[in-house]
Amino acid sequence: MTQTGINRREFARLAAMGAFGASMSRWFPTLANDTAGNPARTKSCILLWMPGGPSHIDTFDPKPDHANGGQFKPIATSVPGIQIGEHFPKLAQQMEHVVPIRSMTSKEGDHSRATYVIRTGYKAEG
Repeated sequence: MTQTGINRREFARLAAMGAFGASMSRWFPTLANDTAGNPARTKSCILLWMPGGPSHIDTFDPKPDHANGGQFKPIATSVPGIQIGEHFPKLAQQMEHVVPIRSMTSKEGDHSRATYVIRTGYKAEG
């Protein structure tokens, strides 16, 4: 079976090669100097992986103009152009501190198999 695209391991390998190449330039020291005095550096990351949880179209990725857009209305957030589900009004006020990932895709039609691929980088067999 032929494989199209790259898997997570290949992406990590290519990213490491790019980082190595960048480290040979003067870009990393410049970046380090720029961030050293920045007190607003990110201190944590929270990943919400909610199997069995609410749908993405009802929470962080509403699609109001789509035929399958969900039953809930989107609300504006503190970030221009970003909308989330109507059940999160307080989160909407703090959205400048949140980074929703709306670009995750998989060719797998089954959520369990897609989760396996995303978490391991390997195609589920069987």
